[in-house]
Amino acid sequence: MKLTKNPLALLSTPIAPTARIPQKTNPHRQQNQQAGQRRQRIKMNSSDRLDRIEAILAATAVQQQANTEAIGRLEIQTQANTIAIDRLTDRLDRLTQRFEGLTSAIGSHQEALRLISQQNNEWREQMRIIQTEIRDIWQYLNNQLRNRGNGGGQN
Repeated sequence: MKLTKNPLALLSTPIAPTARIPQKTNPHRQQNQQAGQRRQRIKMNSSDRLDRIEAILAATAVQQQANTEAIGRLEIQTQANTIAIDRLTDRLDRLTQRFEGLTSAIGSHQEALRLISQQNNEWREQMRIIQTEIRDIWQYLNNQLRNRGNGGGQN
């Protein structure tokens, strides 16, 4: 029995009919011979068909075994992928927690920076007030010195 790459092609292969040899005999004998030839062809056709079915079954069994082995390999690969995904998920969770911690720290620093900036603005305002007061004092003292120099000794 010969296996082909496509066992289904065996089913579509036409079976060549056996050639009839014309004989010059009586009609009953000719009918008996034709009936015998028909039975022989049916028997041969059945045998060929059975051979093709057996070939198809054998090829199917081989393919089924290959599929089973491939499924086994896929199961192993799927398990490995699941483990890798679990590891990546754990790592992503840790990175997410770290990122959230950094975000929180940045938020705290931003609040501290806002308070420092606010304090800096308040100090600048205080400096302007002090500078204005110092200028007013200098003007007052300069006026006092001028007035003394001009003969006005009174405050």
